[in-house]
Amino acid sequence: MPEDLRPLRDIIKKNLKILFVGTSPGVRSSQIGHYFAGYSNVFWKLLYESGLTNDRLTTEQDYKIVEYGYGLSDVVKKPTRSTSDIKYKYTINSTHRVNRLLDQFTPKIVVFVGKRGFQIYNQRLNEKYQYGYQGFHKKIRIYLIPSSSGQSYRDTKYKQKLRWYEALKRYSDRVA
Repeated sequence: MPEDLRPLRDIIKKNLKILFVGTSPGVRSSQIGHYFAGYSNVFWKLLYESGLTNDRLTTEQDYKIVEYGYGLSDVVKKPTRSTSDIKYKYTINSTHRVNRLLDQFTPKIVVFVGKRGFQIYNQRLNEKYQYGYQGFHKKIRIYLIPSSSGQSYRDTKYKQKLRWYEALKRYSDRVA
């Protein structure tokens, strides 16, 4: 993997409705400096089709997500080709870093985009999680949705992903 890949800056502000937390930036995201940029990544399409956004944002418009009361970060800031490339040494401070973000910016809901990132965050790499509500970090609700990466279609197909994003929309409308 090229050595010049850089982590993405967090797109975040105080009191967001939702902070979306991906697993780690992909190569293309790192190269162009924008979230969810993989050619087969459907994050932006899912946000729009689920009603979480009124506009179909593009990866280059990721900064506009704050206009909806949302923010973006990653569990692991080191860019990787796939989640299987994440090495333990990249994850050591991940939980503490994400918790610091949550404590500092206090979103209403933190949404982990993909099970692997949530496993790393919880430091339970073999745990089997179900999508949906996961509990609290202090007063912040924790929610898990399927990965939007094209590499994740073995786990969930597009229609299944869309149903979970729609469920998140209904949940966030109720609680946030």
